[in-house]
Amino acid sequence: MARALIGLMVAGLILVACDSGPEVPDGFTEAEAGPVTFAHPEEWTEGSPTGGAELQIEGPDAGAGVQVFVDDEEGDPAARATALAAELRTTFEDFEVVGQSDTEVDGAQSATLLEYTFTRPEGGTIHSWDVLAEGPDGEQVIFRVEGTEDELDEDAVQEIIDTLSFS
Repeated sequence: MARALIGLMVAGLILVACDSGPEVPDGFTEAEAGPVTFAHPEEWTEGSPTGGAELQIEGPDAGAGVQVFVDDEEGDPAARATALAAELRTTFEDFEVVGQSDTEVDGAQSATLLEYTFTRPEGGTIHSWDVLAEGPDGEQVIFRVEGTEDELDEDAVQEIIDTLSFS
């Protein structure tokens, strides 16, 4: 009986140790930036980070992509999302918050999803989804998925966001 119990405990520990976060969907590839990992469509490639991003992944036509920012600013992700929205409102034309809500991120203490749209200076409407998350050791991350409506749909965005995990 004791051996069976020890065997079950070891098997449980192995399963916990092997839990590497969310599963990578078919047709996606995994990437890592700072304290997080995530998956994106295989045809997307790493680009030159802009705006202080640690990592930038771009779709084939640069009409969609992912940016990961490791943020020094501490605080509750919901309060940080509200402050970010206020900052973006002064930066972009036709900026509009679509929604803000708490969300779950594997390994995060807390996380908030900020969804918004804006018009680029050169024209064209961009739809963005920012996940502001606090990691297990207080790390602050902004994970941004954005694109034009022609290049990115909400199902694809959700599939990408669902793979976000603190490593």
